[in-house]
This record gives sequence, C-alpha cells and structure tokens, in this order.
Amino acid sequence: MTDPTYFNWINALNRLQDANPQATLAPLLASLKPGQQILYVRPLTEGAQNWKAPWTRLVRRRAAQWGALLAGDKSLRVVAVAPHNYRGACCVADSAVLYQKVS
Repeated sequence: MTDPTYFNWINALNRLQDANPQATLAPLLASLKPGQQILYVRPLTEGAQNWKAPWTRLVRRRAAQWGALLAGDKSLRVVAVAPHNYRGACCVADSAVLYQKVS
C-alpha cells in the first residue's frame, strides 16, 4: 500500500527487530541543512508493567535508542519540548522534542 497515512501492522515485530536506529538516523541527519528541524515523538512507555508483550518491549527499547541518538548528536540543538510538565509526575520524560540542525 502506498498511502502514507496507513500503517500495515503485519510483520511489524519483524520489521522493528530488523530496524537499526543508528543506520537510519545518520543519513537522515546528514540530509538536513543548518536551520532545518526534526521532531522526535516517542510513545509514553512509563509503567513498564504495561509494556511486557514482545512488540511493546521492543517499541520501548527502540524509542530509547532513537532518543539517545538524537540527544547525543552535537549537530542538533533542542528548540522545544512538550509537554512541559505532567501534573503529579516526578520522572516522566518529554514525549516530543523539536531539534534544529546547527552544523
């Protein structure tokens, strides 16, 4: 299917297992010109007891890998984060981070 608004979940676990965040991110960031932005949106995976199925554990792990790669990239700077806070939460991270290419 070529519709970009449609996600085919068939074999999603296999495709996610085969995914390589570092290999995918490097060319994507290299294609950005200074000033261009990239928005990283991650699933809220706190409450690990709800993320025990094989595919949900892998979503959690891949999200952490993407987040770490983006946060550690010196060619990017954080422009904005959302949400700014979670009422009553002490340790929930941002679910969206907007980065800008600086070099």
